[in-house]
Amino acid sequence: MEHHHDHQALLDNIHQQLKPLFDNSKQGMYVFLDDQHSVCNAKFAKLLGFKTPAEWAKVNTSFLDAYVAPDSQDTLANAYRAAMEEGTPSQISVTWLGKDGKKVKTSVTLAPLVFDNHLVAIHWVKES
Repeated sequence: MEHHHDHQALLDNIHQQLKPLFDNSKQGMYVFLDDQHSVCNAKFAKLLGFKTPAEWAKVNTSFLDAYVAPDSQDTLANAYRAAMEEGTPSQISVTWLGKDGKKVKTSVTLAPLVFDNHLVAIHWVKES
């Protein structure tokens, strides 16, 4: 298993390389590596009530518990698992938990991505 500092360096590199896409996408986006290592664009942070992606990234608990409504957790986890284990992209409905506890219904397109020989998941999020 890799050290967290390696994960952070990988995530920083992914964010730098994808910055034009993050900045210009009309949809919210995030890349998930693990519960402590994910990065989002400003549109996704704002969708969940955060002022900045950095504020969104400061939440230090389980990604699913922090951001995903209980009735959507299995759906998102199963789509993530299919992406990581089978290389299968998905389009799913996910209800998120905003910073203030408000539920936000979305459509999520999730796809596996290999970056520097590491498998990660990239997500596009559109409010529905």
